[in-house]
Amino acid sequence: MDKVKEELAMFKFSVIAPVVNGTYKGTATEYFAEAAACEFDVPGAGRQRFMPSTIKSWLGLYRKYGLDGLRPRKRSDAGKQRRLTEPMREILRDAKVAHPYKPVTMIYRECIAKGLLGADAPSLATVNRYLSTVKLPEKDPKVEHRRFQMTHANECWQADALFGPCIPVKGRMRRTYLIAVIDDASRLIPHAEFFFEANTQAFESVLKTAFARRGLPAKIFSDNGKIFRSLHIRSALARLGVVSSFARPYSPESRGKIERFFRTLREQLLAGDEAEDIDSLEDLNTILFHYVFEVYNLRPHSALAGMSPLDRFLKDAKLLRPCPSSEQIDQAFLRETTRKVSKDAVVQVDRVQFELPQMLIGQTVVIRYNPHDMSAVTVAAPGAEPIRVAPLDSVANAYLPRRQNHLPGISYADLYSGGKKDV
Repeated sequence: MDKVKEELAMFKFSVIAPVVNGTYKGTATEYFAEAAACEFDVPGAGRQRFMPSTIKSWLGLYRKYGLDGLRPRKRSDAGKQRRLTEPMREILRDAKVAHPYKPVTMIYRECIAKGLLGADAPSLATVNRYLSTVKLPEKDPKVEHRRFQMTHANECWQADALFGPCIPVKGRMRRTYLIAVIDDASRLIPHAEFFFEANTQAFESVLKTAFARRGLPAKIFSDNGKIFRSLHIRSALARLGVVSSFARPYSPESRGKIERFFRTLREQLLAGDEAEDIDSLEDLNTILFHYVFEVYNLRPHSALAGMSPLDRFLKDAKLLRPCPSSEQIDQAFLRETTRKVSKDAVVQVDRVQFELPQMLIGQTVVIRYNPHDMSAVTVAAPGAEPIRVAPLDSVANAYLPRRQNHLPGISYADLYSGGKKDV
């Protein structure tokens, strides 16, 4: 998967997300006008504005094709000589403003590498002449730190990881890691769990369980840890209409609620005599689940005017987005890769071969798959509805008439629909 294209798709989703997940209370048309008045940090292109019609088109593409519709397409004029257009000027200007001491040659090469100036880009001399005229703005004042709290449940979840206790496993001690999410408005813990590895797979497991219990949040806020910034996780959340947001580096105060929960957990659970008797991951999680779901979520909280996190969460029950079906969740969290279809209509993913329809020969397709279940994968071709494809059975093909072994198609418009349909 082209990382630059994926990042641009994630950016477009972040812009339309308030309409997709229903957090914007006005009409879609009103939102488009408000968004058009703002400047956005575009990955690899700096700060830009967009017309309301452009933002509206992104919403239409997302509702019709899911996240695939937001990925940049190949230009129709690729390979043709182009002048230094105004969009190019904006890209170069924003790159210079963002990195005022970076040499022009480096800016030029980076823009070329990312494809921001087209296949037949203007010369370095042209770029250099233009950037020499760019005046750098004065530095912004220091950003203020302010305590905040969301108004309603599921507006924002905070996510974080914590070093857990070491427990004996086959005669040696192994470190555990706690991954948890907390609802900002209610302090409710949708899910928390210990693992032997703090990786993307573990975070995915926590999110799936949390969604099943408490529905979908509008946004998930975390630090810049690798497991939280994973492109796989961000893409999956975007398909479900959930925005990924990240704290500024070295600013733990912005994640105060989850940090406070971790402190409470250390003081009341992990520091007691009970923790010394834990001899398996299952036992550790049994103790954790009892504490979180039977004690912490049900106990009155000082920051909630004496209400328990669960009572505060349920107070907003009518405002919550319901959780999609397990099928929708599983589809959203599928891994993605691209493959070029061979001359005999076959692609290979994780050493498993799949036979595709003959019409896809020579095309580059997006493959969505579950690495733990390769009995079928989902194939998305440009301009076509996604289909489910079974593994190649070359022995059967030797004795049976030629057929396409794909399973029924999948409508991502139905799976990932959200928000109002009036635009």
